Amino acid sequence: MILWLSGPTGSGKTTLAGQLANTGFAVVRETLPPPLFEAFRSDPARHCAALQEAIMRGRSEGWSRIPARRNVAFDRSVDEDLAIFCRLHAEHGLIDESAASHLQAVGLALQAALPPADLIVYLRPNAQVLSGRIARVGHPAPISETLTRQVDLYDEWATRQTTSLLRIDNGSCSIATMAQLLEGIRC
Repeated sequence: MILWLSGPTGSGKTTLAGQLANTGFAVVRETLPPPLFEAFRSDPARHCAALQEAIMRGRSEGWSRIPARRNVAFDRSVDEDLAIFCRLHAEHGLIDESAASHLQAVGLALQAALPPADLIVYLRPNAQVLSGRIARVGHPAPISETLTRQVDLYDEWATRQTTSLLRIDNGSCSIATMAQLLEGIRC
């Protein structure tokens, strides 16, 4: 079973991935190289493209390190990187047309080498819950200031999916309960 844990920043994907790891799933975690992430935080336009490429490449590298690929959960997918984050960053002037084209080419090549999802778990708490979580964690301005647009792009993306998609409003549901549910559907 290949799961994509999908949803806007602050939706609980990483927390759910941790719970699934405790139940025997291998997890491909989203990695943010600390120096590059800090550079992005201080100068988003200058470092956005490099950070986005590193995030996508990190997903591929994470997949390559998993020996038994039977039950794997991806903490976000390259598909989301391309359809949501690259688009969002281009719309807000953080990546130019050349960088967007480069990221698209890299992302499509990486995506071709990664497995498709058997199930997309789309975590989608309401805007108030997302805003509160983002404020507590202290995400960079380019993420926190564009949350509404990110959510809109995610909702559009979710409606285009042809893979089975389980939409969960986890604003009032515990992560442990969701992990138990997903553990029960392992193949």
